[in-house]
Amino acid sequence: MSKRVPGNKSNNMDMPRSKTAESIHEVREMEGKKCSSLHPGKFKPVDQKVAVLLGISFPIAFLVFWKVTLPFFASICSLIIGVDVVQTLAFLQEDIMNAMTSPCPNWISAEERAFIRNSSPKQIRRVSNLTFAEFEQIVNAGEPIVVSDGMKDWPGLGSLNCQSFFSKYPDAEYFDWQGQVITPLKDINKRKSYKGLECAAGYIDVRTPTNAKYIQDWVNQVRAPYFLSEDVYTREPFANASHPNMNFFIGTKNTGVSPHLDETCDTFMTAQFSSVKNWSLSWPIKEEGELRWSNPIVFTLYPGELLFWFVGMRHHTEVLEDCSLSFSFQITMPAPRDYFHKLTQNIHSVSETDREKFFKQTYVSNLDFLDSCNIIEKDGQSFITASLEPVT
Repeated sequence: MSKRVPGNKSNNMDMPRSKTAESIHEVREMEGKKCSSLHPGKFKPVDQKVAVLLGISFPIAFLVFWKVTLPFFASICSLIIGVDVVQTLAFLQEDIMNAMTSPCPNWISAEERAFIRNSSPKQIRRVSNLTFAEFEQIVNAGEPIVVSDGMKDWPGLGSLNCQSFFSKYPDAEYFDWQGQVITPLKDINKRKSYKGLECAAGYIDVRTPTNAKYIQDWVNQVRAPYFLSEDVYTREPFANASHPNMNFFIGTKNTGVSPHLDETCDTFMTAQFSSVKNWSLSWPIKEEGELRWSNPIVFTLYPGELLFWFVGMRHHTEVLEDCSLSFSFQITMPAPRDYFHKLTQNIHSVSETDREKFFKQTYVSNLDFLDSCNIIEKDGQSFITASLEPVT
């Protein structure tokens, strides 16, 4: 009998071929397990109860951190570094949370939102069946008002809304606040990163060459309010004799305009055609020798209503549902005589430094724009205008 020598290749011949193949496969498989950390055999499935527990506990832990731990540390920090710094950090925290949870880009800061929340208990005055004498008296005092029946008999009321407007004027140019671009209305559903009208918000300037061709048709959708004269929009010498000074505003739910101040002397009239908007209005007041913004009046504007507000008023808007379509007009008469006199008196009673600090809260670029505003008399009517003519 021959002696078997270890390592002799001929020894494999004494083993069945199939068994040899199986042994080689097993050895290779074992070597593969040693070399690869990605081999399925290295992992054990996570217990289902543990997975559920982790899924529940993580959001709770984050909420506790955000709502309890951070405020606690904020209160401690306020004692060390001061309330103003802590308030700034709190606003930053809210801004971050809003950016994470809001369906649309954040268009209003936490600090501005806090200003609106600190609203006045006073309600805006709502009137109907108004006479010109009554309206003139209200305007003279500079009291913002809503005329509930102000759009009665307007051809566009009930027929004009976002969809009908887009269909009727597809080539009208629309400035999109989110994208900071001008686009025709027919492409408003094709905005990058958005589906349909999602987060659409912007305005239509009637003065652009493309939009000018529609002016007459747009003018035909409105009327002079029943308590004002027919030429209220185009009354010379201070209004445009050919067409009203107006703009259109479009906005969808969760969009709006942060509190700001328009640098113009005119009286504003806003007509709400579709959907509903929240508004806030405030104006400069002087208390204990300091100039500040009044606590804002917050209210809702409904379809068919007209809102009148005046020079120097800080305002914000927010669409509550669907798609809002509104027209905004600038008119020059009647003039808010008493209000304007008190406004300019308060503004000029503080130092230039204090005045600059005050207006910077509203993103005003021309801090002295009010100096160009004057009230003048013509043909027995008072007008407010950007004019060098003195008050008579």
